Amino acid sequence: MSDVLKTNRRWLSAWVFPLALLALPNCFLDSSGFGVDLEYQPGDNPTSAIMCDFPMPVSEGGNECPDPDELDGGIDLAEAAVALVEGRNSTIALDYTADPMVCGGPKKIEFLAGQFPKGETVCINCGQMPSVFASPTKACIAKCKDMVNAMGDGAVDAGEWCTAKAHISTNYESCDQYDGACTGGGNPVMGFDDPRKHQEKVEWTDLSGTDTLPNLNDLTRTADTTGIMDSDFNAGGASVQLIEKGDAWVELHAGQNDMSHVIGLRESCNKIIDCPDQDHTLGGIGFTISLNNDNSVYVLEKGTPLGVQGPFGLPYTPGERFRVRATDKHNGTAEISYYRVAPGCVDGTPCATELLYTSSTLATYPLRVDAIFREKDATLENVTIVRIKPQQ
Repeated sequence: MSDVLKTNRRWLSAWVFPLALLALPNCFLDSSGFGVDLEYQPGDNPTSAIMCDFPMPVSEGGNECPDPDELDGGIDLAEAAVALVEGRNSTIALDYTADPMVCGGPKKIEFLAGQFPKGETVCINCGQMPSVFASPTKACIAKCKDMVNAMGDGAVDAGEWCTAKAHISTNYESCDQYDGACTGGGNPVMGFDDPRKHQEKVEWTDLSGTDTLPNLNDLTRTADTTGIMDSDFNAGGASVQLIEKGDAWVELHAGQNDMSHVIGLRESCNKIIDCPDQDHTLGGIGFTISLNNDNSVYVLEKGTPLGVQGPFGLPYTPGERFRVRATDKHNGTAEISYYRVAPGCVDGTPCATELLYTSSTLATYPLRVDAIFREKDATLENVTIVRIKPQQ
């Protein structure tokens, strides 16, 4: 047996004990029976939760390259936000940003507890947390140290490893959002509605001739129609949210099928305050879907002249859903695709879509949502975004 196999077997047996701890009732609260002093303190009545990623320690010589099954079943780190909304999880994450010379492809990341991208539910009392941990990530690090130290193997320094690798899970923002995720005894509640599986409502800014009422993620042209030409696309708005990396999409419903709605993604800068959207014309377009006043679906993209593709498929109907998706190419750019979304889709489950078109031009991160209109009262309804949010 090779030294690598011996090392891996030792790690496997060493993890049985801490994982057994996680399975026991009140495992977050009482370690006296195991003779272990815990760094992680959940507080009294820890009915909320932090979602943590705990990468499996890899001993020197350990294998970080995925086998074919792991490559097929793993989830790209860039897919994290999309996977959350689609309800997909795996014990293997794939890091395509790693040195390709090491594995000839992505490096794998295994998790000692929980799955990616959901993470492990770590119960806590939100009110008591600030007096113990400076941030949710600090709490994750403390919990990680307890788990590594419980192995008693000594092959990995718990403090060094956990400080470098443990962190809050994708799109975790606030302990308050997880009130009721755990019982008073410190055990996760089965079936808790994770807020990260729901698409984020777009917040609109840089409005020109438009308004967001009655729903704040709707957008309506309030300015009078100035004509029927392309130059009369002269009102719109942009999202407060940025897409800085990773797979993402903007999704929308058209309010009418006899008015023109143009919406999608355009390249931005890292701080919206430094680059407000002041161009609400077709000349400032990025990568957009056009639900036109002739009841047809087109794709409009940047370029001189403006690239127009379509029409695609059947005429659209009011309330029908469409999606403009960015797929991370792991080099600072994204491939943009356009979809029709099947009716009846529910957040937290995979959704059937019809691919309309994939752009031959790559977009450069960061991206933001951009929308423009030609006719007064043209409305985009319930505009949502899926993205990897900046980590705390």
